[in-house]
Amino acid sequence: MKTIFLRPLLAVLLLFFLVLSGCLSSSRWRREPVNKIGPVDVFAPETAFNIREGVDAVSGQLLVRLKPGADPGRVFQAVGGSEIQHYEELDWYRIAYDPRFDLVAAGRELLQTGQVYIVEPNYLAEISTEPFTEPPNDPYFHLQWGLEKINALAGWKETTGSEEIIIAVLDTGIDHTHPDLDGKVVGGWNFTPDIPGDESDMPGDDHGHGTHVAGIAAARTGNEIGIAGVAPACQLLAVKVLSATGRGDYEGIGKGIMWAVDQGAHVINMSLSGRLYSRFLQEAVEYALGKGVPVVAAVGNEHKYYDNVYPAAYPGVISVGAVKSDKTKADFSTEGGHLFLTAPGQAIYSTVPGGYESWRGTSMATPFVSGAVALFKSKWPDLDWDINMVHAQLKKTAEDLAVPGWDPETGWGLLDLGRALAGDQPQTNDLFGTLVVIVKDNNGEVVKYGRILLREENTPAGRCRDLNTMTNEEGKALFMAQPAGTYRIWAAKDGLRGEGTATVTAGETCEVTVTVRSPLQKNKGARRQGPKNRISR
Repeated sequence: MKTIFLRPLLAVLLLFFLVLSGCLSSSRWRREPVNKIGPVDVFAPETAFNIREGVDAVSGQLLVRLKPGADPGRVFQAVGGSEIQHYEELDWYRIAYDPRFDLVAAGRELLQTGQVYIVEPNYLAEISTEPFTEPPNDPYFHLQWGLEKINALAGWKETTGSEEIIIAVLDTGIDHTHPDLDGKVVGGWNFTPDIPGDESDMPGDDHGHGTHVAGIAAARTGNEIGIAGVAPACQLLAVKVLSATGRGDYEGIGKGIMWAVDQGAHVINMSLSGRLYSRFLQEAVEYALGKGVPVVAAVGNEHKYYDNVYPAAYPGVISVGAVKSDKTKADFSTEGGHLFLTAPGQAIYSTVPGGYESWRGTSMATPFVSGAVALFKSKWPDLDWDINMVHAQLKKTAEDLAVPGWDPETGWGLLDLGRALAGDQPQTNDLFGTLVVIVKDNNGEVVKYGRILLREENTPAGRCRDLNTMTNEEGKALFMAQPAGTYRIWAAKDGLRGEGTATVTAGETCEVTVTVRSPLQKNKGARRQGPKNRISR
């Protein structure tokens, strides 16, 4: 598949684009640093104004989170604005503002009312094609190599899926009339402005990208035509969030995530990526994770080390990179601290409207993993597949590549469907836990929308895993599916800084509090509040 890219952000959110000087790279794992800011001054001057001029966004629109008790109509009137939509699940608004304001001026004017937590543009994303310049000599060879490398035949001896399990494909739509997908698309919705007023429950594919992804995940098999999908007996949900041009906005993607969860999706596939952090989009992802629905996303085709790829870099997301047929990293596949797993992503033959084509990209790799998750839930339908358990099953059965253990090129290794589905029902999650970081100021008040950086301690040079996020309106930052171990935490908001440590225990939820103070004051670190019941669906 071809992954989606957002244009470069010259943005306020430096936290999400940093390479810490304390994480030294070996020559083998050399990074291309985005900047050289170290842990002490990792946070640029914070602001709730997540906007800069020149970004690619929907004209005349903003996404706004209001403070409790604020009057939406009165606040939006400050920019001659009006409410377009209110997302009650997340308590965000999408508004239109008077064209006499430019994007930056409108955002500043809203913040000056004192009634707004955070303002951000309705960012745009677009597909970034990785062209396959040489047509395949034998299309069946290109069809077979990916399934062979993930040990699919062994996995299919255990299960080919269940019609009760639904894979939501958030993409350009799906050609549900394709012979290899006929009868597999159980519903859908169009969240793009391509055709105003079109709310078809079966959106077609006017680009081809979504159909290609859908075929990899769940094309029919045994029908004597075309190709086989990873989870051929599972069903598909067509959630159109990208237009015919291969572009889509964050607001539509976020709506698509929430809608898919509410429709009963068991796993969400997003073969798209962008460079701009959005708290709105992260809250939509957390909505899915909080309901126990795994989110699988492409890491992008940056051809280098790059941590700020969203939604893949949001904590708890299963982020997928690509390998070639020799099981080495595809040259285009993004490296980074957020990378979780790899799957085949080069010369992948799959369905497109009107036929079949060979494409490449981390977008192609992503549905291999989404299909695997669907097969987990098909074989063991009675298991409580919380987010940590899904991550554990993928990690413990992956084929380790490159160097032993995790690395920024291939994550925990290559998906192995045969090992993942072999044997009896998994009994315990002994690998991953959940960390909740609460940020407070010196007066004990929670810090809303502050910056958080999480780094696992005692990792080898060049192999540190940095995760960046923002606290919510309760002053909490959620890190699901974190490997058991000890972590350092940095927090900041409006010139205040804080540091601490936390220990994550497999199968548990741990809370820690980090207090932020003026840099002139001594920070005493984090206070652990003890394990709680693990989060489950």
